Amino acid sequence: MKPKKPSVKLGSRVTLRAVSTADPTGAHRWRLEWYPVGGEGKMKTRSLGRRGERFSQAGAEARAVTLLPTLQLDNPPPKMVSKTGRIETVGVHAPVHSRLGEIVTVGDLMRAWIGRQRKRSAIGAIKPKTFRNRRYAARRLLGDKPGEADKRGKHIPPRLRYVRLQDITEERLEDYIARALSDGDSTGTIYGDLRIMRTAYRWAQKKGRVGSRILPVVDVKVTATACSYTPTPQEVEAALDEMLTVWHKAALQMVWGTGARCGEIVLITWDRIDLVRNTVRLVGKANPRTIPITPRCAAGLSLLERGAGAARLFPGKASDDALRDAMRRACKSAGVPRFTPNGLRRLAVDELRRAGVPLEVTAAITGHSIKTMLTIYRRPMFSEVEGALSAAPLGQVVQGPWTTDDKAVG
Repeated sequence: MKPKKPSVKLGSRVTLRAVSTADPTGAHRWRLEWYPVGGEGKMKTRSLGRRGERFSQAGAEARAVTLLPTLQLDNPPPKMVSKTGRIETVGVHAPVHSRLGEIVTVGDLMRAWIGRQRKRSAIGAIKPKTFRNRRYAARRLLGDKPGEADKRGKHIPPRLRYVRLQDITEERLEDYIARALSDGDSTGTIYGDLRIMRTAYRWAQKKGRVGSRILPVVDVKVTATACSYTPTPQEVEAALDEMLTVWHKAALQMVWGTGARCGEIVLITWDRIDLVRNTVRLVGKANPRTIPITPRCAAGLSLLERGAGAARLFPGKASDDALRDAMRRACKSAGVPRFTPNGLRRLAVDELRRAGVPLEVTAAITGHSIKTMLTIYRRPMFSEVEGALSAAPLGQVVQGPWTTDDKAVG
């Protein structure tokens, strides 16, 4: 097991941090990190010693004392002296040796939180795709360091990496939103990234690693996207006709016919399918559940090449992303508005509710709580709203007979 890299808080603005794993003698390479005058939240660093030179912790602290007077500090730390190889400060607690590292900037916060998410992914608490999405959200929040880029060569300009958490204000977040929009991020992406930053901040508060200050919230107006469109049955039929492969068509029929999540559908194995009783066992984000499938879904599944046991129903390369891409191409070929698997789930919920299926049964089929199902997936059609307004005597005087007991309650 690799030893933890120590860090020592030298004062209110200066940290001495190890930047490499110790060699066999216990020596590290070290650097000073501080916030200068007028730095606008950007952290500056200085390496100790020559390139690649290593020091013990006591030696690094002694060397740091000689460099402190040369730093142009925004809020200079109290006078520091070295006694027996240790840093001591006047008016400040003794040196803080944190195993987990000090959280000062947004960059510190997101690195610590992503490290936690990596461990959760390793033990199966979250899916690898969820971890990748959160890691990329952290990258968008922070921006890349000079020379950094992803596999596609995309470089994100610096954003909040060196901004201190105590300096996060509504004005700074509004500036971040404007910068992200100019870089091509969608409003939905920006909204989600800021939510992730607040989630990471609450996690750090629970761990006692940041103060009790509440981060400001800036309202982001999310524009409608293809994900928010609920198709009609006729549009789904048109897209089905344009699906290029049998498994694409069968998967699309299953999402529509069961209201299940796309990820649950692509992970179905043959031992969870009963084509005699027409049932399927779904395992995924929600609790495992067994639900019936329609004869049309069963007919589509019967066209697939049957595997044995735990073999996947759909090809090994099949994924929810592959199905989304197939749906996008099919919508374009059919000339219908683009919709996503979430749109199909909303259509399934709408059809179940219009058929009079009880709320608890609909929730059991779709794998959602009643609250989530009604607030996110249930979207009444205009004809339903129009019918409700016609049936209710809104804006009209209803003739009696009235009695003195006919009063509003409350």
